[in-house]
Amino acid sequence: MGRCNAGLKFIPALVRELSDAEAEDAAITENLQREDVTPREEAAAYKRALESGRHTIESLVGKFGKSEAYIRSRLKLCDLIDALAEQLDREEISVGVATEIAKYDAAVQQEVYEEHFSDGCRLSWKNARIREIARRLYDRYMTRLDTYRFDKTECHTCHHNTANQILFKDECAEGCAGCQNRSCMMRKNDEYLVQQALQLLKADPRTVLATVGDTPDSVIEHLEEDGYRIQELDYYLDYYDTAPEMPEAPQAECYSSEENYAEAVKRYEAALARFTEQTRQLEFDVTEG
Repeated sequence: MGRCNAGLKFIPALVRELSDAEAEDAAITENLQREDVTPREEAAAYKRALESGRHTIESLVGKFGKSEAYIRSRLKLCDLIDALAEQLDREEISVGVATEIAKYDAAVQQEVYEEHFSDGCRLSWKNARIREIARRLYDRYMTRLDTYRFDKTECHTCHHNTANQILFKDECAEGCAGCQNRSCMMRKNDEYLVQQALQLLKADPRTVLATVGDTPDSVIEHLEEDGYRIQELDYYLDYYDTAPEMPEAPQAECYSSEENYAEAVKRYEAALARFTEQTRQLEFDVTEG
């Protein structure tokens, strides 16, 4: 039809017989080579190629001349929640920002969207730099391995360790590896706590096991099943529940206007004054007993 409309009797063409698999590969390749392909269309094409079973990340790197990090970052866009995916399609957020958020599960993405990217949110991140957003996400939502004391030998080669992932290369540059398999991490931590408790009891059978209320239930249940009694110290909980918490200083780049930032600074200064006074009062109460 196009030939007729153009007034041509002949057009240059290459006719090939293709199997269904070859035809699908050709369609994927053609889609990826379009000049107007969107990031999410590109991501869907890579995903389709992998799901066909005929390609791996490595073969896609060789076929399309993209780096492994590039292809993996594009694939993460397939995991975006709808609200953020729509913002990416409308170019309200950059592909870099979308990729950083897509590294986290749907629950985290939803919270980040509602608090920092939805219409009317109080603390917008839309004007923040990609690297800054990456740091905030990692600091807030990634479980840091260095905060736990269990043996991490198995973690060193685990694919859930962010230090072993290309996508978290920048975040882990200073060695702050995180764990993306929370159930495994908590199991290792529970086993460590039980082991430490048993070692204390072995060293001195008169040892009294006690908790301030933050010990995992599974650890307490394990020890109680072995015949040990655990005492709970409620008064520590009361102390921490009533302790003043220092407010977080607002960052100018997180606000859409100078007026909103100025209001945030005023709220921060007022909260800081309350924190200072509460801290002084607490120190006085402790001194007086």
